Amino acid sequence: MGNLSTPKSVQKLQMALHAKAKAEAGYRFYALYDKVSREDLLTHAYAQCRSTTGPPGWVGPAFEVHAPQGVRLALGRGRIGMIISEVLVGLRGLGYLIIVYQNTFRIDKMFVPVIVVAIIGILLMGTVQIIEARVAPWTRRET
Repeated sequence: MGNLSTPKSVQKLQMALHAKAKAEAGYRFYALYDKVSREDLLTHAYAQCRSTTGPPGWVGPAFEVHAPQGVRLALGRGRIGMIISEVLVGLRGLGYLIIVYQNTFRIDKMFVPVIVVAIIGILLMGTVQIIEARVAPWTRRET
C-alpha cells in the first residue's frame, strides 16, 4: 500500500495547532479552512482512509460508498456553476445561448441548450452510477 507515515509538513501543522491549543485553551480556530485544505494534508488523509490502518473504528467499504456520492455532488454543482458563469459573463456556451434565445423570444431554440444540459447531466450521473456499481457493488439499490 505504500508508506503511510505522517509527512513532515503535516506533523509540523499538527504540532503548531497542538501548541496553540495548549497555550490558549479558550482560543477558537475559526480560520482553519486554509490549513486543512492543503494538498499535502488532504493527500495524507486520503491515503490513511484508503488503507486498512485508517482512523479508529474504520470499516473499509464505508469509504467507497461515500466517494461516488461526493463525485455525484461535485458533478451537479460543477454543471450548475458552469451554466451560471456562462449566463453571467459568457460570450459563448450553452448558458449564453439560453440567454440570447430568451432575450430574442426564440423559445423553441432556447430549449435546445436546456435539453442538452439535461442530457449531459443524465449521462454524467449514469457514468458515475456505472463506476459506483463496479467500485462498490454492495451499494446497489433494488428497484
